[in-house]
Amino acid sequence: NGRAWGEDATLRPGPERIREAALHAVESPATWIPAAGAAVFAVDHFDRRVSDWASRKTPVFGSHNNAENMSDGLLGATLTGAVLTAIATPSGPDPVDKLKGIGVEAAAGGAAGGVTEILKFGVGRKRPNGSNGQSFPSGHSSAAFSAAALGGENVDTLPWSDGAKVAARAGFYVIAGGTAWARVEAK
Repeated sequence: NGRAWGEDATLRPGPERIREAALHAVESPATWIPAAGAAVFAVDHFDRRVSDWASRKTPVFGSHNNAENMSDGLLGATLTGAVLTAIATPSGPDPVDKLKGIGVEAAAGGAAGGVTEILKFGVGRKRPNGSNGQSFPSGHSSAAFSAAALGGENVDTLPWSDGAKVAARAGFYVIAGGTAWARVEAK
């Protein structure tokens, strides 16, 4: 809207801004493409067959232990990237604008985590390793893709070339995808 990053940020957005944000999320391909993909993937338990195969073969990470360690490391990289891009954004004239923007991003990440936890208990899907009934959706994957979305939005405000912005956005999503795949291989 022509204003600097964080200038319009508030932790009390009001019903109109919440409605606009929800509408933006529903219209965004970053929301509906993964949801549609998950629905298609679940047809005829294809998701379970892929999960069983990946956890047996560990084709990318080589072992369950490596996959588990990499899922933590890749999640950390995505979160770090989101924080660093938030810090790098050109914010408004008031230094508080930066803090407001970072606060809103932290609240968004917290909301994604909260929804993930509610869904885990509602779905009750058993983990492939049998440890508990909180397998789906993946907290690591949810956090990684939330951070990728936020980091990608931050990148758009930076004074970088279009090519660098596309590469950074793609990098966020590749790392988030790696986090998700590592969780599958780790069982």
